[in-house]
Amino acid sequence: NLDDWKKRGFYQQKMTAKDSTMRSSSDFEPSFRLAWSTKGLLLAFNVQDQTVVTDPVDKKLWRKDSIELFMRPKFGAKEMVKITIAPPLDKKIQKLRFHFDDNRGKLKSSGPLNAEFFGKRTLNGYKIEGIIPWKNLNIKAEEGKNIPLQIFCNDADDDGPYPGTWFRTVWFPYGHAGWNALAYHKLHLSKTSTPSVTFKRGARVNNKLSRAAKPYPWPLPEALQGKQGEDSKWNATWQGAVIANDKDFVCELAIPWKELEKEGMKRDDIIVDFTHRGLVTEQPKYSYMPIGLYLTPKKEPSSYTVKLYFAELDKKTNNKRIFDVFLQGKKILSDFCISTQAGGALRGIIKKFNNIKATDSMEIEFKQKANKSTWETAPMLNAVEIKIEQ
Repeated sequence: NLDDWKKRGFYQQKMTAKDSTMRSSSDFEPSFRLAWSTKGLLLAFNVQDQTVVTDPVDKKLWRKDSIELFMRPKFGAKEMVKITIAPPLDKKIQKLRFHFDDNRGKLKSSGPLNAEFFGKRTLNGYKIEGIIPWKNLNIKAEEGKNIPLQIFCNDADDDGPYPGTWFRTVWFPYGHAGWNALAYHKLHLSKTSTPSVTFKRGARVNNKLSRAAKPYPWPLPEALQGKQGEDSKWNATWQGAVIANDKDFVCELAIPWKELEKEGMKRDDIIVDFTHRGLVTEQPKYSYMPIGLYLTPKKEPSSYTVKLYFAELDKKTNNKRIFDVFLQGKKILSDFCISTQAGGALRGIIKKFNNIKATDSMEIEFKQKANKSTWETAPMLNAVEIKIEQ
């Protein structure tokens, strides 16, 4: 019975997927409340769901109707607790199903992973209420403490192994909390609650989805952009501002189209892609990527000047980042160590190569010397410049 919460605690009313889409309120609409005590984090979920389906495999509860909770002791910490909760499948047997992912590492010494949750089916979905003890992560709860928390609410309307109807709403809108230690909202423990937050439905995308109406309570990086129109009268010069302190670095730019067009960039061809928010916490996935030059393959090869820009950004590598560099299949740098060549970390060096033949692509490849790829050993390239020779 969630009535005893009344208006206490933080209230997240309605949620959205990463791309700002929302299902109809009759189909799927999750909301939740958060509060805290010295014992643990208190949670209450009210999920409207027209069809409740759960996965028979405990480790795969996330594939169907479920709630996933992620917590870490602090931002960036390796230690993590994940709890997946599946609602009661039978209205007569009001029994929840759980799956714990215990990735606490050295914090396992604080005792067995524990949580208490109770739930029930309702006429139009299900309700869940419970507590996650602070002891799981050896957290000392006190006013002013910041706790990383992420919440997924999953919906599936059929019982296939990988249902095509699967849909996930998220609280923090970017990354996956399972492997990104920064993909969490900051839960600030306080004696007073933040005002409730909600997403409102806007224009329909199709017969099942709507897109959340703007303004959003917080940025949704994967939402479709370009729908808000453009101020055609804006004619300012290039502007930028930076604020930096020991915790944050924030940069804001305003770039007029005419300034870009002066540099030969066409508005319709520009793509701006910020692929990471916050610190990069994942290892590089690719060391090879062709750069398309968009020349006709039937043409004779043209000659290019290629400049590769390097800088060692980590002072702790101790010259472990050693690799070979290949250009158009030919080795151009052997046993290359950026910091050694540049004279230390945080110093740049440029390697220039003339008369590089290419038709439709320029292939730059890296091969590391270390057996295992880590942040200290993975090859690094900071910039590339390709210019056709006249």
